[in-house]
Amino acid sequence: MTRFLPCVLVIGLAASVGCNRQQPATPATPKGNTGGPAAPAKPPSAGPSTTTGQPGVNAPPVVQQPSGPIPPDVQGPKVELGDSERRPVLFFELRTGMVIRVSDIKYGGDGSDVSCEASVQPDKGKEVKVLVRTETPPAGGMAPTFAATANGEPVPRQSNKNLVGFSVKDIGGVVLAPGGAGRPIVQTMFSFDPTGRQDGFRQVAQQDGKTTFVITTKFSFTPTGRRYLAQQDVQHEGKTFAIAYSDYRWEESGLLAGYTARVVKAE
Repeated sequence: MTRFLPCVLVIGLAASVGCNRQQPATPATPKGNTGGPAAPAKPPSAGPSTTTGQPGVNAPPVVQQPSGPIPPDVQGPKVELGDSERRPVLFFELRTGMVIRVSDIKYGGDGSDVSCEASVQPDKGKEVKVLVRTETPPAGGMAPTFAATANGEPVPRQSNKNLVGFSVKDIGGVVLAPGGAGRPIVQTMFSFDPTGRQDGFRQVAQQDGKTTFVITTKFSFTPTGRRYLAQQDVQHEGKTFAIAYSDYRWEESGLLAGYTARVVKAE
């Protein structure tokens, strides 16, 4: 039977460091006709469309416009860059069915000089390729800073607290943006399997008298006994997420080289 050991921790959430340059704005697209009965369909034509007013007079070609703005999913998922514990964190607007693959993690210096790649595939829409690199290496007691691009465009600094981040760290998992001033008080309850191994924990954060997030984490183990993240259920900013982790890769040194996170539920 699972045993629980409660304790209370005071922790800080992700401090946001990244590029200040914002994503280029998407130009507005004209809306289509929304009122009145639909016009009868026109037969296909090999050339430009023309409208005839009086006999022998041709009007200018009619340009067909999209019926509405391009859905966000078609444009690709939103990505922002922050950091936590001297490691880069990629923040996303999670959608059900989204798959995030973190790969090619490289380490330098004291281990906080990190670069990596990420592939973000939404359930519908374009795949996004993200490249993260260390912009300023750690030196003189200063933490490193990071920069990233998504499909070649600079990724903005994390600013939207509704987004959910994923760390580039072994047993890292979900990182949430700060919800306000000060540090939340986090109550943690650990769970153990019948052999006594810690197989998960539950965190409930309180800030300014309100519950800001709840995270339930479950571990799995490799045949050699190495522990890794298997599942996280998150309640954050009025939404509930279920995330499954798989495809772990480690370097010969034991450092994390990559993993896959699948958004099972986002509602």
